[in-house]
Amino acid sequence: MSVEMAANYAPKQGVAAFSSTFSGRWNRRMSRFFFGAGFLVGLIGLNNIILNSRIVWNIKVNHVSLGGTTISEAREILQGHVRDFAGEEIILESSEGRFLIRSNEIAPTFDIERALLEAFDIGHQQNYWANFKVRLNCIFSSKTVSINSSFDDKRFVKAITQKIPKLKNNQPVDASVAYALKEYAVVSGTSGLGFDEEKAIDQYKSILASFDKKSITISIESRSPQITYEIAQAAIRKTRYMLGRSLRMIYSYDGYNYDSWGITIGEKRDWIEFRKIKTETGSKSEPVSGFKLEPVFNSEKLRAELNQRIAPYMYRAKEDITIRDEKGKPVADGIARDGYYLDVSRSIASINKFLVTPDLDSVGNFRAPLIVAHLEGGIANPDNKFGITDVLATGVTDFFGSPANRKFNIDHGAKKFQNLLLEPGKTFSFVKTMGLVDSITGYLKELVIVNGDSSEPNWGGGMCQISSTLFRTVFFAGLYVKKRTNHSYEVKYYAPIGLDATIYDPAPDLIFENDTKNVVLIQNLVDLSRTKMYFKLFGKKDGRKITLEGPIDGGNVGEKMEHYYFSWLRHIEFPDGTKRTDKFGSTYKNKDLVKKHKPDSTQILDQDSTKLRAAVMPYDSAQASN
Repeated sequence: MSVEMAANYAPKQGVAAFSSTFSGRWNRRMSRFFFGAGFLVGLIGLNNIILNSRIVWNIKVNHVSLGGTTISEAREILQGHVRDFAGEEIILESSEGRFLIRSNEIAPTFDIERALLEAFDIGHQQNYWANFKVRLNCIFSSKTVSINSSFDDKRFVKAITQKIPKLKNNQPVDASVAYALKEYAVVSGTSGLGFDEEKAIDQYKSILASFDKKSITISIESRSPQITYEIAQAAIRKTRYMLGRSLRMIYSYDGYNYDSWGITIGEKRDWIEFRKIKTETGSKSEPVSGFKLEPVFNSEKLRAELNQRIAPYMYRAKEDITIRDEKGKPVADGIARDGYYLDVSRSIASINKFLVTPDLDSVGNFRAPLIVAHLEGGIANPDNKFGITDVLATGVTDFFGSPANRKFNIDHGAKKFQNLLLEPGKTFSFVKTMGLVDSITGYLKELVIVNGDSSEPNWGGGMCQISSTLFRTVFFAGLYVKKRTNHSYEVKYYAPIGLDATIYDPAPDLIFENDTKNVVLIQNLVDLSRTKMYFKLFGKKDGRKITLEGPIDGGNVGEKMEHYYFSWLRHIEFPDGTKRTDKFGSTYKNKDLVKKHKPDSTQILDQDSTKLRAAVMPYDSAQASN
């Protein structure tokens, strides 16, 4: 090879060698990269599989690390810390020296289950990539969940007071009210020593939030009684006012019809005791804390009265129906009955609350809601082949005060409307179902409204109780109402106003349609002892959402203002998103023709008193009517 040829060949050979070396290095680097990336992806994938049933790494509850544990394991760990904390001694630092108190003397409680759920929810959502990011971040940084805790403030303050002798033996004594020989008198209080209770409570909350052993600073200071002579005198003045009044205890089975029980407070003066209540006065920027003394009923005496007089009357066991197949048709065994019982403890709290902050009626008497627990009677076998799975609605009316013949007609006529089936798309006529109403069909004579201006005895007086109860049930269920007519006069049995439906053969009629896609079963119950009429509609809920407005007072109408008008609005949103508002108007004859009519307070519980109504509530003339 010549020198020139060698010179030309050498650079080419070097480039080839360099290219080969670079390619090898590149391939090795790429191999390492892909191997590392694959290993990391695999590791993360394995990590995700492991964490599917475990708390994500680096998750803490308070300062306790629970990462990588199952719910059961984490529960045991937290319970262990709580047990250990209960035995810990907390130092009380005061000018009188150091004193020790154990947490189990205060008996705090910890919501372990809620904390576990919050801890497990981190990185366990439905979105895969969101979980991936959270779990990846938690490898490098921790997240802390706080455990909710609570304790009895009064027990805490008492425990501290008992530990420090100077506090224990020199407490201020509040002024009080003594009762003797049917008279009330003030017993003066005395000054003493106390400490900043709010500050101590905040310090203990901080300890609970961290499980850390810290001391609590107790600053002992002179204290005047929180209940002064003047405050006790004010309590006596309120008591004397109460003694001349009565208490009306109001309850409802359905949120629309209301019954009540009465107590003359003066006859129960030996029930009255005085409760110290903390109050806030002043402006938001400069609040002034204080206390007041309020006359309330002794809980045990009130409990005995409620258990003896009211609870047995209200109690009714819940009963379900069973749907069975009889020759291809659904048949209901039993009559559904809602269960009710008086929630005595909550009712006591409600009564005393409304004695402290009264909502007086028009003549100055006290009133308070009783709390009635409601258990809905439904379907024992919702898996039946006919798809009758739900209670669509329940309607209630009260016929208290009805004459014997009227009660008989209601009970007799209701049998015509028992266990009826209405197929999808079919129309129901009350008058056709009712049939002939006379002595031959077993009805008695009772007053009915004739020609809109008089009441006369006629066969079947009381049938409108049945039609009105059925109408409001259909109204609540959201079924399509084709025809409904109100009475000429407002009738007390059909409260609240505007939810009545008068009927007469052949007209007016109550007609509605089953606009659901499933068969509707109609049942009723007449409770003669409680003078209540119930209807229930069973079927399958289709997702329609119903909201109601009413009764809306439309004022007096007519040339001589001889009528008054009320209406109800029913807003329905169907599953497909379509909406419909139905208006049900009622024009009633004004009996005095001059004075503007206002519904009887026993029928509508003071429409302007929304506070009390909310507290009670875990909701066209005719030819002839009755």
